[in-house]
Amino acid sequence: MDVKIIVMLVSAILLFVLLLVSGILLIVRTSIIRSEPYQKSIRFIQDSPDIKTQVGEIEGFGWFPTGRIRGALNGGLAHFFITIYGSRGEGRVHAELISLGYGWEIQKVEFANKANPSGIILFEKK
Repeated sequence: MDVKIIVMLVSAILLFVLLLVSGILLIVRTSIIRSEPYQKSIRFIQDSPDIKTQVGEIEGFGWFPTGRIRGALNGGLAHFFITIYGSRGEGRVHAELISLGYGWEIQKVEFANKANPSGIILFEKK
């Protein structure tokens, strides 16, 4: 086989794999950011005066939140790490939520940034 054909074939395979992985990541990201527990976490962040004190007015969120949603129809657990960009800096929120089958409740929210690298608890349900 000619070297040009081999190079073109390898390039086509790599491009296919790249597009496949990108598509999968986009689907995962979309399912996370459209989920009820993630949206509830975002609302908490946007309404939190403590976070606004740390980062200023919120200008945006990281492109790809990390975390997990586990559950079934009768309940579940979720936790997310969400990067926040504000007018005075940035930080990272760790939110933990639980569902007992009738909606998601925030259980704990922690915030960390350069000034507070070990994090501060903003909310914890007792």
